[in-house]
Amino acid sequence: MIPDQIVLATDFSPASSAALLVAGRVARLFKAKVLVVHVFQYVAQHQYQVPVGWMIECIRRDVQHRMNETRQILVDIGVETEGRLIEDGFGPNFHKILYATDFSEASLAAVPFAATLRKSSSASLRVLHVSIDPDFVGASEDQNFDPVRKALASDGPESTEHTAEYVTLHGKDVSQAITNEAERYPADLLVLGVHRASAYATHLAPKIAFQVIAAAPCAVLTISS
Repeated sequence: MIPDQIVLATDFSPASSAALLVAGRVARLFKAKVLVVHVFQYVAQHQYQVPVGWMIECIRRDVQHRMNETRQILVDIGVETEGRLIEDGFGPNFHKILYATDFSEASLAAVPFAATLRKSSSASLRVLHVSIDPDFVGASEDQNFDPVRKALASDGPESTEHTAEYVTLHGKDVSQAITNEAERYPADLLVLGVHRASAYATHLAPKIAFQVIAAAPCAVLTISS
């Protein structure tokens, strides 16, 4: 596969400068576009009484200047670029967690972790099962989620904001269905329970876990039973 776009995440450090040179060479080789991304982690919300907005604006202008300099280096060598400044950095909490399960013992071992993450971050939780049997639908299908409901209930009474959502999809490509749902949700964390094995073997293709990790649009947390 020939790449048509390369994402360069930079904090403008020497290490990022080295990555810039590599990204430029690869982009020229494949005639690809480079998307330069920087996460701006300074926010106006703080606990101090003194105004700091002017300081943040100074920092933002400096960051934008460095962003322009980085892009100009690429332009000078004939590479098309785009800059993207992600404001506010990364929040400390998860907002949407997708837990995918096949109801196996290994898969259900991840429920306590999903429950703890949901409770500690006040995140919404969607429980997903992908069925490869297109004819198996109805109440019996919904009952498959009972072990998950029981495990979540054992973590404490569910408040309204902590109530999980249960979704069943049908299809033969399980990994593709999971990654599609993670994007559609959209999840900022995907939780999977996997069979105990060496870390290498667990994530080897064509294992579903490997395929999901490789294609997921968000972070993936795998829990070994």
